[in-house]
Amino acid sequence: MCRKNSSLLLLLILLFTASCSTAPSSPGDRAPLTGMVYDTHGRPVQGARVLIDGTLETSTDLNGRFVTPSLAKGAHLLLIGREGYEEQRTRVDFSSTLEVLYVSIASFESLIKEAEEQLDLGNHDGALSRIERAETVYPDDPSLMVLRCAVYHRSGQIDKAAECSLELKGIDLN
Repeated sequence: MCRKNSSLLLLLILLFTASCSTAPSSPGDRAPLTGMVYDTHGRPVQGARVLIDGTLETSTDLNGRFVTPSLAKGAHLLLIGREGYEEQRTRVDFSSTLEVLYVSIASFESLIKEAEEQLDLGNHDGALSRIERAETVYPDDPSLMVLRCAVYHRSGQIDKAAECSLELKGIDLN
């Protein structure tokens, strides 16, 4: 009888040890990631899509906040965007449940406004940079071509300004 009990005890110990060693991770290795997405004026962006490592997806609430389900601690790539906004890619090293991620994304309108401001300041490279960023949001928007022509004209690039103006003639600006 004693031999049966010790065999049973040994079997239980082996099963317990095997189940512990095959557990994928402890609860301390995973946690929710909390963050907020806001625009360049500090206002929350509702309905922004947050894609983590190309697979895990969530979106922001009315206040621009998001919480992922249980996420493994470590390095992750986030892609954040919304219709009418420039996509933002950011790498985060997630190591603590106390961390809150803050991400700013620029709207098409704010990029246009910044391009105009840079043009008014005579910063042609800055204006072109904002125009290029805006093109990632709405590549075919005619206001971008108009702004680009203005930059070329003000910077003295007459050939490029003329070429740009010819392209504008073929675009319906309404």
